[in-house]
Amino acid sequence: MKFGVHYAAWIGGEPLVPSARDITLGISERNQKVATIICTNGDFVDEKAADRIASSRSIVPFISIDGLRDLHDKRRGEGSYDNALKAMGRFKERKAMIGYSTTITSENFREVSSERFMDEMVKIAPS
Repeated sequence: MKFGVHYAAWIGGEPLVPSARDITLGISERNQKVATIICTNGDFVDEKAADRIASSRSIVPFISIDGLRDLHDKRRGEGSYDNALKAMGRFKERKAMIGYSTTITSENFREVSSERFMDEMVKIAPS
């Protein structure tokens, strides 16, 4: 039975944690007709993962960014903002399409809706 699914998203938890990465990417790679978004914090985007994702044009990674450095690190842990930017950089080097996702809270809604935040996201996105 065909359901006509054109898009899928891996969200929640961390789909690129080493114990799940081969399963997550394998399913996405085998289903090239389904565009897949993988939401990740970037912690497990090493060179191998970046190569694998970039080579599959049906997978689009969305990196979680919940504000600029201070606010993001306060929510997700010190150094997590730099890890997220490093992951974005790896995809940018490979000319992969990327996106970002934001969890909006009462603590960050002003910052993530600001021009400064949007300018920063545009600056680090692939050209």
